[in-house]
Amino acid sequence: MNLSPELLTLVMFGGLMIGLFMGHPLAFVLGGVAVIGAFLGPGERILGTLINNIFGNAMDNYVLVAIPLFILMARFLNDSGVTEKMFDAMRLLLANLRGGLALTVVIVSVLLAATTGIVGASIAVMGMIALVPMLKYGYNKELSAGVIMASGCLGILIPPSIMLILMASYSPVSVGALFAGALIPGLLLGVMYALYVLIICYIKPSYGPKVPPEERAEVSTKQLLIMLAKYVLPPMSLILGVLGALFTGVATATEASAIGVFIAFILFLIFGDRKVSTCFWTMIEAGKTTTMVMLVLVGATAFTGVFSRGGGMTVISELVLAMPGGTIGR
Repeated sequence: MNLSPELLTLVMFGGLMIGLFMGHPLAFVLGGVAVIGAFLGPGERILGTLINNIFGNAMDNYVLVAIPLFILMARFLNDSGVTEKMFDAMRLLLANLRGGLALTVVIVSVLLAATTGIVGASIAVMGMIALVPMLKYGYNKELSAGVIMASGCLGILIPPSIMLILMASYSPVSVGALFAGALIPGLLLGVMYALYVLIICYIKPSYGPKVPPEERAEVSTKQLLIMLAKYVLPPMSLILGVLGALFTGVATATEASAIGVFIAFILFLIFGDRKVSTCFWTMIEAGKTTTMVMLVLVGATAFTGVFSRGGGMTVISELVLAMPGGTIGR
């Protein structure tokens, strides 16, 4: 049909929003809209170019090897049970603080973001282990859900972020440079979330009551220190092992992810049930998550390819430049 770039932009973004709001998987929505947009805009001949781009930029990219490795690292860490025990230790440490549970969610989410790099994993884990205790102890529902969702999304910025690895495959900037640039903003955002929790719980004490004194009294100071050393230090060693090897230049992102898998596997052997069946299902679940991520990557590559060839990039850039202040810095 050879639609104009402006109309094609509206059709593709409109189709993307409709597909997502109908609840269809993101990967298939992106790919389906790309195919429809190809017939409506540049023509079906672009489909061959898209296939070459998918194999050249996505499937044959060495950097993307880090994705399944970081996902496997996250699965080993989660299935070892150390995440839940780390949450309990931090919760007891901040027992005498208003909003201590919510603050624990922020701290643990930062640690999870620095050990998994997957937003869905952080939100799912914190939702399972934190939401019920927060509601049980009388925390405000909106605050409980909000702090889990907001803190769980820190995995987008804090390395090793899967999104930044994907971005590196499309940009001339290295993965290490993107990780270094996103680390400070991600940590600052976590600090702002923590300050918000402290302030809102100070103004409205009912939003975040303290842990009952009798529950805190069940654990002595010595036992709490042992819990912190046993369940908080190991994940910290994982973070330092991955980011330290990456930022010091000892290893690339792919090699650092392999280091992370090794450390996470050691933690799985120490804290997990060490059953072959558990390890097997850990590998299966990691494979499913990797497949999902790669399918999204394929769909996104097709979508951006059609959108760019159809003139959508030009339309968007002209729209931004036409806005007030859009020409600043040109």
